[in-house]
Amino acid sequence: MSQLRLLMLVLGGLMLPCLGAQAAFITIDAFAQPTPTASYAIFPFGSGGSGPNPVVLNSPTGAGSTRTATITVDSPTPPNINSVSGRIGFFIPINQGIFQFDSDSATKANAVLNYSNFTGSAGNFYSVAIPTYIDINFLIVDPGLDTSTNTTALNMPVDIMISTTGGTLSGNFLISSSTVPSQLQIPISSLGGIGDLSQVMNMSITFNGGPNQRQATDFVVTSVILEAYPAPVPPTALLAIAGMPVLGLLRRLRRA
Repeated sequence: MSQLRLLMLVLGGLMLPCLGAQAAFITIDAFAQPTPTASYAIFPFGSGGSGPNPVVLNSPTGAGSTRTATITVDSPTPPNINSVSGRIGFFIPINQGIFQFDSDSATKANAVLNYSNFTGSAGNFYSVAIPTYIDINFLIVDPGLDTSTNTTALNMPVDIMISTTGGTLSGNFLISSSTVPSQLQIPISSLGGIGDLSQVMNMSITFNGGPNQRQATDFVVTSVILEAYPAPVPPTALLAIAGMPVLGLLRRLRRA
């Protein structure tokens, strides 16, 4: 066996575990709580002004954190009795957890999911591996109306903010209209700011907020997942690990 081929085999054996590394998926929220689902509706302009605006629902996620859902009617024109309604939690008819949000045709509204009090693995985003993506999975997305152009909206804004002991990370994204299950995959590297993901205090996701807010928006979210990958061994580290035994082996071969 040639010395070069032997060197390649040794280095290849060292790199193989890195190449076979699998992603880890940490479920932040699969909307399994509450069970059965909790329904909500906002009637800020009904007879007598019945119903709170915003509606605030608190529940554990079942994944080591507390979820606070805040649904707010921002601008109904003209006023309607039932501006926004939906449900959150485990929905028995489809045997799945969901967060459902249905807006009236003349209503602009937003929803904020805030996750705090992390006590499980999701609290430390580095607990399994290096966090790389936050995946938000949708059952359906109907962005509604783009009021800036008065045409059907092609997407809906989704904003994310992660507060840590070392600062805050945030970003603004768009999820496309879809009548079938779809996913918004947010790269951690795309978030602006400075933060310590080993010490996460809370995370918030805002649906249909900000300057690109749509009207008559409907959507269903089925899960929020943290995707992470094991740290790859840098090539320089591989050479440092492999260098001494390989060089020693080659010296012995030369003497033979």
